[in-house]
Amino acid sequence: MASDRGSAPALRADELERRWFRCDALHVSGYALQAEPSASAALRAAELARDHGARVSLDLAAWTAIGEAFRERVRTLAPDLVFAGEREREALGALDAAWVVKRGAAGVVVDGVEHPALPAEVVDATGAGDALAAGFLVGGLPAGLAAAARCCERMGALP
Repeated sequence: MASDRGSAPALRADELERRWFRCDALHVSGYALQAEPSASAALRAAELARDHGARVSLDLAAWTAIGEAFRERVRTLAPDLVFAGEREREALGALDAAWVVKRGAAGVVVDGVEHPALPAEVVDATGAGDALAAGFLVGGLPAGLAAAARCCERMGALP
């Protein structure tokens, strides 16, 4: 899979507007925490969202990018909820947060409790983890599992 984040890596904290973060939830991609200036922008976004009472979630994104600088940024972010694959969870280590561990066809583990994936005729699993997170944040575990299954049943990363 090839990805292009466009101008996102260049986003700076001073470019954020407080009004953008009047929300109930802010979801941060781990890619944003990998390097500056986007890491500082992500941390500032979480601060602004929390000023409005928002819950902050994080998707770790890639276990290969988890080093000590990344771990420190995650600790500073202090997410309430973390989405991670099993390798990502292991690479990050201990963190005081709720966890959704994505295990593909084996389903998910939510705070230590295993939940099976929903049956699906898999065509393409691209984006299933993101669909799971989106559904989970909007409608809880049932919506997350349903979104992931729908995503897998079509080509491309759309639920």
